[in-house]
Amino acid sequence: MKIVEIKDLTFGYDKTEVLKDINIEIMNNDFVSLSGNNGSGKSTLLRLIIGEFKNYSGQIKIFGRDIKKFDEWHRIGYVPQIDRDNLTNFPISVREMVLLNLYYDFNMLNLPKKKHYKMVDDILKSFNILDLANENFNELSGGQKQRVMIAKAMVHRPELLIFDEPTVGIDKNSKKLFYDTLEELYKENKITIILVTHESDLEFNFPYRKIALEEKEIKEYV
Repeated sequence: MKIVEIKDLTFGYDKTEVLKDINIEIMNNDFVSLSGNNGSGKSTLLRLIIGEFKNYSGQIKIFGRDIKKFDEWHRIGYVPQIDRDNLTNFPISVREMVLLNLYYDFNMLNLPKKKHYKMVDDILKSFNILDLANENFNELSGGQKQRVMIAKAMVHRPELLIFDEPTVGIDKNSKKLFYDTLEELYKENKITIILVTHESDLEFNFPYRKIALEEKEIKEYV
């Protein structure tokens, strides 16, 4: 089953071309590392995949549907860079942060129920961070924030999990813990993962696809 299908994708900002004639197929249970130098367009490609930009030429399909018509966002988990997500000093607990990803299932007229809090606590427990549930998210270390954001992305059990340079801003020990967590997550859940990273060689104990953006084009390495 094709999870992501990109055909003849070209995109640019104003008059500057960033991506040219991109073609990618990502299948069910693929683990894809998408690397490239700063400014290569890898994060731009990711943002196109999650529907942030519409003014492109070519075609992007997610789960067989055109991204411009796709509305089943609960099937996708997204983990941003820590510095992109931590935009406010407004106090929010870890439990509340993860609960936000279940918003599609409730709103101001239909407040979260016990089942939603149980889902949150269950996912926090599975990542060994239930003890942080009542802590202020903004006061956590970079590594702790990263684990919370992964738990947030996984709380609704997505089929596709996307990471945007998740190791930026965290120390060496936190980075190792992240990759160990990611490997365990992939093996246990059998989901499709796209990892956007500036690191070209990753040490995983399983085969994965290595794709690089070089000079606006895609190259895949075996």
